[in-house]
Amino acid sequence: MRTFLLLSWFAFVCVASAQDTSLPPAQLLRSALDYTRTAKGMRIKATVDGETKRTLEAQVGGQDFDLQIAPGAKRLRSVGSSNWTSSDGGKTWQPSEKRDAAELSLLLDPLAAPKGQPEVEKAGEETSSNGKEQERLVLLKVKAGNATAEYWIGWSQTKKPLVRRFKGLAPGSTSAWLDARYSWINATPAVEKPAQ
Repeated sequence: MRTFLLLSWFAFVCVASAQDTSLPPAQLLRSALDYTRTAKGMRIKATVDGETKRTLEAQVGGQDFDLQIAPGAKRLRSVGSSNWTSSDGGKTWQPSEKRDAAELSLLLDPLAAPKGQPEVEKAGEETSSNGKEQERLVLLKVKAGNATAEYWIGWSQTKKPLVRRFKGLAPGSTSAWLDARYSWINATPAVEKPAQ
C-alpha cells in the first residue's frame, strides 16, 4: 500500500509538472508567480543599476527577513514584531521601532502579478541538470503598459514552476534596472534575532 501511495504521489507530481509546462505563456507566468509567493523560504541576490549601483542580498522566511545592502555595510533584520539595523555588516545591531522593508519590497514586487492584461511571450528555453534531476528554464518576455521585463521560470519533475530570475525596471523607478535571482528552499529559513 505504501509503495502504491508513493507511486501515485510521484505520478501526480509528474502530471502536474507536465500540465504546468504546457500552459500558454501568460498562464505559466501566473502559475509561477502564485507558487512563488506561497513558497516557504527564499534567498535573493540582486543588483540595482541606476544613478548608483547597489547589491542586495536577502533571506526571507514568511514575514521575517535579513537584508544586506552594498556598497556600505547596511543590514536590516526583522523577526516577528522586532526590528534591527546594522551599519557594520551585522557586527553590531541597534533596535529599530519601524520595520524598514522598502528595499525588501523592491525585491518582492516583481513576484506580484503584473497589472492589467500583460502581453507575455515565450522567448527561449533551456535545460540544466544538478546531477539528480533536470530543470527546465523558460524565458518569458512581459510587456505591461510601457514597462517590459524578463522572467526566467524554472521547474522539474518534482518541483512546481517558480520564478528563478527577474530583469526589468526596478519597481517605482523610471531608470533603475533590477536584476534579481531567486533561490527557493523547501523549509522556512531561520532568520534569528541578532545577539545583543
